[in-house]
Amino acid sequence: MLHREDDDVTEALASLFQDEGLDTFLNARIKRVSGKSGDSVAVVVEQAGKETTLTGTHLLVAAGRTPNIENIGLELAGVAVTDRGYIQVNERLETTAPGVWAIGEVAGSPQFTHVSVDDFRVVRDNLAGGNHVTTGRQIPSTLFTDPELARIGLTEKEAKAQGIRYVCSRFQWNTYSGHAPSLKHVDF
Repeated sequence: MLHREDDDVTEALASLFQDEGLDTFLNARIKRVSGKSGDSVAVVVEQAGKETTLTGTHLLVAAGRTPNIENIGLELAGVAVTDRGYIQVNERLETTAPGVWAIGEVAGSPQFTHVSVDDFRVVRDNLAGGNHVTTGRQIPSTLFTDPELARIGLTEKEAKAQGIRYVCSRFQWNTYSGHAPSLKHVDF
């Protein structure tokens, strides 16, 4: 779960899920799905050779995003597409066609609204004569759980793997934030 995050973050989220009565099935494979979402759904999962049937009323399938760029005439405009299906851009978000720019998910940027907004700023400033780029920017990573989890920069795991010297600071959310106790999130 959350393989990109540090172990303490993963453990905290797992603990939060457990406190909320949510079961997690890691390293499991979906075998069958039956029923109708909104009515009654059964999902059979296999984990460590054992099948378990999960039942509920709704099923959310979140399988990622793909850019919606088919059949919009990119090739006619001279706009190249990457092998992953994104519009090819440089660090200024210019496409391969002069005067054509792309931002957000279609340009292969990280899939966060705040990144698309920053992409807009890069293009806007470049159109006004600036020389802004996307390289080197720090992108906050947010997990919209309750409470939210967020970070910016490398994780401790990434810094270790890259041999980068680092200082890691941690604090208890409930100790420094009046917001957490007001939401009754005092143990996270």
